[in-house]
Amino acid sequence: MKFLLRMCAVGAAVLSSLAFTATAQAAPVRCAVSPVAGIDWHGCGKAGLDLHGVNLSSANVSFANFTSANLSNSTLNDADMHHGIFTKVNLAGATVLRANANHGAFSEAILTGADFSGATLRAANLKGVSAAGVNLSGVDLSASNALRSVLTGANLRSATLYNVVWRGVNLRNADLTGADLTLAFLAGADLTGATLTGVITTGATFTKAICPNGIVFGRPGANCN
Repeated sequence: MKFLLRMCAVGAAVLSSLAFTATAQAAPVRCAVSPVAGIDWHGCGKAGLDLHGVNLSSANVSFANFTSANLSNSTLNDADMHHGIFTKVNLAGATVLRANANHGAFSEAILTGADFSGATLRAANLKGVSAAGVNLSGVDLSASNALRSVLTGANLRSATLYNVVWRGVNLRNADLTGADLTLAFLAGADLTGATLTGVITTGATFTKAICPNGIVFGRPGANCN
């Protein structure tokens, strides 16, 4: 009887080991699958890869690492990108409609001409991004962080910039019609030629910002409205 019990215990240990091994191997196998809509690449390493023009609509790329990857002209509509690492990634011309990119790391990324309409980028890191002409209309950018980023000509209509910290951001000729800048910190921002019609600026800070009319605000608490 003791022998049978011992054998059962050994068998259970072997099965447990096999299950653990299968689970450990599942991630690299999953990550090796070619890009396709709806793919599960969460947590995968894709740094430096050329993925231009791929269709990753509805894909799960949360926590994935795309550092310095080329995703130009790609499609990421409805993708789950939260906590993804997109540092220095090239997303120029990409379509990223309604994607969840909350807490995403986009520092020094190229977002020129990309369309993020309806996406969420809450608490995203946008430091040093090059995003001329980017479409961020209706995007929730609450609590995002940007430093000396370039968003010239950006479409930020009806965007939510609640409590953002955007220092020295270039927003020349950007359209912020109807945007919510409540508690936004835009010190040193360049808003020359920007459209601020219907913007909510309650508690916003524009210290040393250049307003659409070219006036530089030097006093704390001042705004461009």
